[in-house]
Amino acid sequence: VGSASQEYNQRLNTVEQTISQGTTVFQEKNKLYAAGIEGLSPTGATYNIGYSVHDLNNNLRVLPTDPLQRQFESFLGLTVSQPLLKDAGTSSTYAHLRLAKEDEKIARQDFRRQLLVVVGSVESVYWDLYVAQERLGLRLASVAAAEKLLTENQERVHEGKMAEIELVEAQAGRAQRRSAASEAQQHLIEVSGRLRTLFAEPVNEPNWVLHASDVPPPPGAPPSIDTALQDSVMLHPEYLTRLHRAEQEKIRIAYAKNQRWPQVDLKASYGQNGLGSSDGASWDDLDHHYHESWSVGIEMRIPIMGGIRQANTLHAAQAHGREALLNLKAAEVEIANNIFTAERKVESLRAVAANYDDVAQAGQHLLKNEQSRLAEGKTDSRRLLEVENQFSDAQVAALESRGEYEK
Repeated sequence: VGSASQEYNQRLNTVEQTISQGTTVFQEKNKLYAAGIEGLSPTGATYNIGYSVHDLNNNLRVLPTDPLQRQFESFLGLTVSQPLLKDAGTSSTYAHLRLAKEDEKIARQDFRRQLLVVVGSVESVYWDLYVAQERLGLRLASVAAAEKLLTENQERVHEGKMAEIELVEAQAGRAQRRSAASEAQQHLIEVSGRLRTLFAEPVNEPNWVLHASDVPPPPGAPPSIDTALQDSVMLHPEYLTRLHRAEQEKIRIAYAKNQRWPQVDLKASYGQNGLGSSDGASWDDLDHHYHESWSVGIEMRIPIMGGIRQANTLHAAQAHGREALLNLKAAEVEIANNIFTAERKVESLRAVAANYDDVAQAGQHLLKNEQSRLAEGKTDSRRLLEVENQFSDAQVAALESRGEYEK
C-alpha cells in the first residue's frame, strides 16, 4: 500500500493555545507520505509493516525571532490484529479461496459436459452417416435388381413367353425403388450436412456427401453395471458438479458457524520514531532506535441482540447443505437408473439386430427361390417384386438396428 497527500490548516488559537504556541493564529502546510506491506496470515491475523514520513511546515517558533519551523517526522513499525474467536483459524481465512476453487472445478465440469455433448453428437451423427450411406447402397441394389427384372421381362415379352402386364409390373417396381433410392440419397445429404455443422465446416459444392470409412465393430459384451456405476461416480460431469456444490455448502456452513462467535481481537504494534530537520536526519534518528513505540491490548465486540443476521445466515447455509446432499443422492439414483435402462436397451437392440439379420437371410433364400420359379414360369413378376421388397426392407431394418445398437 502507498499514499501521498498534502494538507493545509489555519485556525484561531484559544488563550491557552496562544500562550503555549506563542501565536494567535496557527497555520500549517504538511506533506504526508506512507508506504508498506499489509496482508492476511493463515491464522486470520491482519498485519501491516509500514514506513511513513510527515513533512511538517508550520508557524510555531521557539522564539519570536525564529523562522518558520520545518520538521520531518518518521515512523517504521509493525501492526498486528489477531482474531481469537470470530474470523480466527485457517478454515475461516481460506473459506473464500476454497469456494473460488470449487467454483473453478464446477466450471471445469460444465466445460466437460459440453465437450461430451459435442463428442457424443459427432459419434452419433457419424453412425447415422454410415447407416444412411449403407441404406442408399441397399436401395440402389434394389433398383438394379428391378432393372434387371425389367430387362429380362422385356426379352420374355419380345419372345412371347410373358404377358405385357408383367412388363408393367416390372416398370412400376423399378419406379418405386428409384423413389426410395432418391429419398435415401437426400437423407444421406442431410446427415452429411449435420456432420459438417458439428465440424464447423461449410458445405462444399463438388463434395456434398461425406463418406464414413469406419464400420461398426462386432457386438461385444457390455460392461457390468457395477463397473459402469463406478466410472460414472468418478467421471460423470453432473455428479461431480453436485459433489463440488455439496462441498461448497460445507464450507459455507463452517464459515457461518464461525461468524456467530463474538469479535475478540488481540492487537499489538511496535515501531521506531524519528524526527529531524530533513528526511535523512529523521531516518538517522529512527535508525538509532532511541525512540520506540509499542502497544498491546484486547478489543471485543458482542452483538446485543445475539447476531440475528449471522444466525439466519447459518440456518440458510444448513438448509442449502441439506439440499445439496439430496441433489447428490438424486444424481446417484438417476445415474444408476439410466445405466440400468441403457444396459437393457443395448441388450434389446443387439437381439433386434440379430433377429433382423435372420429375417434378411431368410428373405435372401426366398428371393433366390422366387427368381428360380420365375425362370421356370411358376410365378409372376409381382410376387418376385414383393419378395425382393421384403428382402430389401429387412436388410435396411437390420442395418438401422445395428446403427442404433452402436449409438
